[in-house]
Amino acid sequence: RIDQRLDLPLTERQREIHSEALNAASQIANILKRRPLTPAEQNRFMAALQRARMACDAAGLVDKVTEGSPKLDELDNLLDELCRLSGLKAVIFSQWELMTRMVEDRVRRLGLGCVRLHGGVPSARRGDLMDRFRDDDAVQVFIATDAGSTGLNLQNASVLINLDIPWNPAVLEQRIARVHRLGQSRTVQVILLVAADSYEQRVLGLVQGKRHLF
Repeated sequence: RIDQRLDLPLTERQREIHSEALNAASQIANILKRRPLTPAEQNRFMAALQRARMACDAAGLVDKVTEGSPKLDELDNLLDELCRLSGLKAVIFSQWELMTRMVEDRVRRLGLGCVRLHGGVPSARRGDLMDRFRDDDAVQVFIATDAGSTGLNLQNASVLINLDIPWNPAVLEQRIARVHRLGQSRTVQVILLVAADSYEQRVLGLVQGKRHLF
C-alpha cells in the first residue's frame, strides 16, 4: 500500500463559501463559551461546518451553480495517467452524492467506463454494479459514497482516490479496505486529495490523531 496526499488550492469562490461558513460556525462557538447551545444552534453549527467541508470539494456542492474545482481537475489528470494510459482500475470515494455525479461526468468525458453507487441505489442492483466493475475491462472506474460502500469487495482495483476526509477515521479505513484487502495481489495506491489551507486540513489532523490513538 502506497499512500499519497495531494494538497490543492481553493478557488476564489470556494474560499468565499468556506470563509462564510467558518465565520458562522465561529459566532455560534462564541455562544458556547457563555452557555450550552440550544438544539437549533447545534444544528446550525454542524450545518456551517458541513458547508465548509463541502466547499473544500467544489463550490457547486453548496451554491448548486459553480462548475468544476481543483480537485476535479486533478482527478482528470490522475485518471488519464492511471486508467486511460496505464489501464488500471480505480475506486473513487466522496461523502456527497452530488460530488459523485460531478465525478461521473468527468470520467465519461475522458472516455472511461464507470459505475456509480450511492445510498439511493437499490440493494438488488449493487451486486450487478460490482460484477460489471470486476468482469468488464471497459469499466475502469467505480464511484461510491460512504452510504453505498458497506461490504464492497473491490480488490480487482489497484487505485483508491479519496476526494474528501470523513469525520470518522474508521470510515476512511473502511474505504481503503474495499480495495486493500485479502485477495489483493497488487500494490494499492491510496490517494488523498486535500484542500490546502482549509478546514479540511484540520479535520485530517483530527482524523489522523484519532487513528494513532486507536
